[in-house]
Amino acid sequence: MALAELDDNTIPIPVSDGRLDVRALDRDRSDRGWYGKLSYDGHTTKRLPVKLAPAVAPADLAGLAEARVEALLETQPQADGDLKPIRIHILAITDQRGG
Repeated sequence: MALAELDDNTIPIPVSDGRLDVRALDRDRSDRGWYGKLSYDGHTTKRLPVKLAPAVAPADLAGLAEARVEALLETQPQADGDLKPIRIHILAITDQRGG
């Protein structure tokens, strides 16, 4: 898990059963170029950057339109107390749907 990449001022929200809608991908660059929307517990994020944990092979996600995932939603506290989602960390793919 790439938790070392989290900033000190971010708050991670664990998502044990989310749906990732893959919006953009770059198979040559697993560290950047991936974007998606995460739906979980009645919430849906806007299009956000996606980071893949070392255990998730880019080839497992490439070509998919959506996947069920275990994820960590990285959020940033705002002045009004809200948490703004800024990045999705995929920890595991639990079910795949082709694109």
